[in-house]
Amino acid sequence: MNRLLALLLALPMALAIAVTPAAVLAQSYSGSGPNSGQTIDDEALAIANELQCPVCQNVTVAYSGSQLAGQMRQLIHQKLEQGQSRNQIIQYFVTRYGDGILENPPKHGLTLLAWLLPVFGLALGLGVIGSVLLSRREQAGAGAVPAAPLDAEDELLLARALNDLG
Repeated sequence: MNRLLALLLALPMALAIAVTPAAVLAQSYSGSGPNSGQTIDDEALAIANELQCPVCQNVTVAYSGSQLAGQMRQLIHQKLEQGQSRNQIIQYFVTRYGDGILENPPKHGLTLLAWLLPVFGLALGLGVIGSVLLSRREQAGAGAVPAAPLDAEDELLLARALNDLG
């Protein structure tokens, strides 16, 4: 019982440790534009890293090998050369493909639900497990009947039985 409780307490910590490397690797660098010391290629890579490939799953445009992602990288580079800002380029792709193109879409509407649903599910699951454990503990405590003191006759019988064994 104590092992199960310890496991339930350790589960959120293990989950946090498991997710941390993915969160660190998923971060992308971004500059404030090509004039901030970055080259156009660096800025294009940063923008492409903020966009999901429409063809591939869980791959940014920067690292996708699809033909469409290659065309998107070229278009980003061209728009930077034309003097468009990072926000203008990203807005172009959002207008064309929707918020799903973003590596980190805004958290509102259905996207917010997608972020919150796992948290609520985990909390509900932990609540159900906790209530089951508490009810089992209460049932185990209620099932135990305290022993009544022995009367004189029972003590005499017990003493004879112990003498016969020894």
